[in-house]
Amino acid sequence: MIYLIVSAISLALMVTVYRLTLSRTTFHGFNRFVLLATLALAAVVPVMHFQSISSRASAPINYMLGEIMVYADGTMGVNHVQATESGSSISMLSVITVVYLAGLIFCLLRIAFGILSSEIICHRRSRTLADGTRLVITERNYAPFSWRNCIVISRKDYESNGAMIIAHEQAHVHHHHSFDLILAQLFCAFQWFNPAAWILRRSLLEVHEFEADASVLEDGFDGRRYQICLVRAALQGSFATTTNNFSNCSTKKRIVMMNRHSTNPWARLRGVVSYSCIGL
Repeated sequence: MIYLIVSAISLALMVTVYRLTLSRTTFHGFNRFVLLATLALAAVVPVMHFQSISSRASAPINYMLGEIMVYADGTMGVNHVQATESGSSISMLSVITVVYLAGLIFCLLRIAFGILSSEIICHRRSRTLADGTRLVITERNYAPFSWRNCIVISRKDYESNGAMIIAHEQAHVHHHHSFDLILAQLFCAFQWFNPAAWILRRSLLEVHEFEADASVLEDGFDGRRYQICLVRAALQGSFATTTNNFSNCSTKKRIVMMNRHSTNPWARLRGVVSYSCIGL
């Protein structure tokens, strides 16, 4: 439990730093690295300090037990009150543990369902593109999405804006964004109680979309037409939470980012210095 608390606090601090210093920059690859490093640090930092934190946390308990031993032959009322308080603490800890495990199991089952659903649809009849990516064209009106090396697109989108959408989803595949997403969702499962974990996951999804959008524009597609395509995609339903969905991120944020001038490279130092200031 101490590990989870320290990890949650560390994550909250680092996510706050990221949102304040780097989230609006155009360093999509760098920002992706920072977010993944934040996940790693939030998992490792508590381990580094676990022994000292555990000894400090156990000191009051040892002191109470010491008092019980000293007064064991004395007033029984004190021992009874302390035993009652100890029993209440154990009972409360049991309740917290049960609630935490219930939330963890629910989140893990949700992830498993998303992965299974994605795998099922990606194993339907498909064709292989020139880069080795598999393309599945569905009659369902899903917003286009990618999962591992598979792209799923509705027939309507394929016939109207197929080239742009496929280029976008191929960028997700080539950058292995699916693995990032699985890591982030697993972290959210273990810290489902921590809003910072969900904010980090959302930030990672945004970076994925920014990175894929930039790839599309670098391929020479018309920016205005592509932005109209994004607006239309925002009106469609998504398929599964484990996928990189064409409409995952706020359309407004993506359009603003595409029209933003490249950020001064020295701005990266803001994030590095800020992370250093919180002692990580």
